[in-house]
Amino acid sequence: MRIGIALAFVAAGVGTGCSGAGFGPDERLATTRAAVTAVSGSAIATLATANVGQGACTKNTLGGSAFESSCTGNGGQPEYWCADFAIWVWANVGADVAGLTAAAGSFYVYGQNNGTLSNSPAVGDAVVFDYSGGGVADHVAIVTQVNGDGTIETVSGDWNGDSGTEAQFSSTSHVVLNTPAYASTVGSSPAVMGMTISGFVSPVGLTSSSSYAASYVSQSFPLASSALTMTAGQTIPSYIEMKNTGSLAWDGSTHLGTTQPRDRTSVFADATWLAPNRPSGVKGSVAVGDSYKFTFDLHAPSTPGTYFEYFNLVEEGVAWFSDPGQGGPPDDDLEVQIVVVAGPDTPAAEGGKDEDAGIEEAGVEEDAGKVGTTHDAGTTRVDAGTHAVQPEDAGSGASWAASAAPGGGSASGGCAMARGAGDGRVAWVLALGAMGWAARMRRRGRRERARDRG
Repeated sequence: MRIGIALAFVAAGVGTGCSGAGFGPDERLATTRAAVTAVSGSAIATLATANVGQGACTKNTLGGSAFESSCTGNGGQPEYWCADFAIWVWANVGADVAGLTAAAGSFYVYGQNNGTLSNSPAVGDAVVFDYSGGGVADHVAIVTQVNGDGTIETVSGDWNGDSGTEAQFSSTSHVVLNTPAYASTVGSSPAVMGMTISGFVSPVGLTSSSSYAASYVSQSFPLASSALTMTAGQTIPSYIEMKNTGSLAWDGSTHLGTTQPRDRTSVFADATWLAPNRPSGVKGSVAVGDSYKFTFDLHAPSTPGTYFEYFNLVEEGVAWFSDPGQGGPPDDDLEVQIVVVAGPDTPAAEGGKDEDAGIEEAGVEEDAGKVGTTHDAGTTRVDAGTHAVQPEDAGSGASWAASAAPGGGSASGGCAMARGAGDGRVAWVLALGAMGWAARMRRRGRRERARDRG
């Protein structure tokens, strides 16, 4: 993701061409470098290091092709691209890169114009080599580590290409970690680099509010335009994969949270979740440019229906990724539609497997018309019409059997519904069910008597 990038070309001769020994940090430089160090210095180093091994025309770790105009800037062919690489890194962390060009010396001029040119390094700085004035230099690299003894490590674009034309060298060079660590003294010529350090330049425009951003990669369930179907009570292992496109690495405080509204308790939460509003979190760290799968289980509620779940990333105690100044995504972007259907019936009601269930329960058995008069209080039975298990004395007025049987006199429960509806069909269904129930009671009695005789 490109943040606030605007390229302009520097006119030849801009700047004073300082020797490099006399630039002391002023208040503006101190403020800028403090912001870089506290906020994005490590992010710059992380993004630069993540691309070690990449070439002028290969896919970078943020998913794009090449680095700025590295692949086509030389009349459609690869150009010398050390500055292209440094611009790309700074821009994707959120720095203001206006005034920088494919010329390595443009970084020196940028430092002069913005007051960020220094004779001491900080992580995230650009280090310029062999600056000869007029916006001309031989090389620029990114400082990725500053050691206690004053030595530094850097990452360079366009390094170790094959000799030949510009296109030949640039098409065969790569992003390289310059090691071993070397002295950072301005005016020195470290052997690993083979050039003279001219100065260090810090980026401008970085703020603490541009640190967290993510882009969608994939998920284990359908996009919200298609529903995921689950059975009530079912558990499905799931994940949402996101890429770190911000300026800071993700850590153990980077969580996937519920949104719409934020911190909403989800009905799909289960024991695998960090909390009812936090499905998952980062284990370890995720560098800028890397992707991470937030894994969690979806546990369907017992109530059938259509549900919409929304998620986003949050750096606990700092910011939601969708907050103003962060890089998103929006709170309604990570969405899943889930249709929960009823679970399977109890075994006694499935497929007529129970000997007393099925067609005989509807009152078709040969003696179904003979309504019994004996009731076993508290006996649990199955209403064939609804598959709902109901006790005889469920506490809802007169029992289902008493109210539904011909002559049942209670005005509460199902009988009141039948009379109030004025529909003989309802009373007929209820009566038929009662006859089936009575028939089962007689069969049960016959079986028990047969067992006693046996």
